[in-house]
Amino acid sequence: MGLSRVHAALIEAIELRYNNIRLHSALGYMSPNEYERNWHEQDSAA
Repeated sequence: MGLSRVHAALIEAIELRYNNIRLHSALGYMSPNEYERNWHEQDSAA
């Protein structure tokens, strides 16, 4: 497996699993993707 394939697999794992599932205490116990969605909704409402 080449370095570019390893990099792509790592990015996919982060985007699909870590950012969707793992809750962060610094983000009010939301996943990074959920926090970003909320931020964009508040930004467009302002």
